[in-house]
Amino acid sequence: MSKMKLKTIVAFVIILVVAPPLYFGGNLLQALLILVSALGSLEIASLTDQKKHWFLSLMTLAAVMAMYYINRSMFPAILAIWVIVLFVTELLHENESSDLMAYT
Repeated sequence: MSKMKLKTIVAFVIILVVAPPLYFGGNLLQALLILVSALGSLEIASLTDQKKHWFLSLMTLAAVMAMYYINRSMFPAILAIWVIVLFVTELLHENESSDLMAYT
């Protein structure tokens, strides 16, 4: 199969998956957002040279879900806890990337 034909088929499948949630909204749109954030966090985790951190990917997914299901007044506190957990996890893995990002 040629590359162009494969790209066309993939684009068509992506449109079929994304169009209904965007049109109908509601729970379908939330499910699409959760799926995209989960796949995005796994993709970012796969870019590192280290072992994939499944816990960090789950924490990213939990933060996105918290935006929908937690009261807006509590979200800054939940986000602060999330950042602290990510920072501690990075320190436990002896990786200073989050520390370097904090100082830049």
